[in-house]
Amino acid sequence: MLTDERAGWNWLSPRDCAPLIEAALTTPSPGFRVVWGDSANTRRIASLGGSLALGYEPLDDAEDYLVLGSHDVVDDTGRIGGVFTTVDFDDPPYKTAT
Repeated sequence: MLTDERAGWNWLSPRDCAPLIEAALTTPSPGFRVVWGDSANTRRIASLGGSLALGYEPLDDAEDYLVLGSHDVVDDTGRIGGVFTTVDFDDPPYKTAT
């Protein structure tokens, strides 16, 4: 069961993870490629074009496992990294001694 709103768009199920890795390792002459990999999520915000070009075919959808409640944090940053990209690194515990 998924309870994080972000999981609705960036979740990668274990059943989909293995075929993604297999596709990356077995594609002929891949060269260098950076791909986005997640499951067949209804709320997806990033393209799977690169992964699909490798032969990856996701099966699962986070919607089947997503259970949201009123206490959940809503990510409204519009960033793939979500609230994790808004951390102020000048504050502890990230601030280093000078």
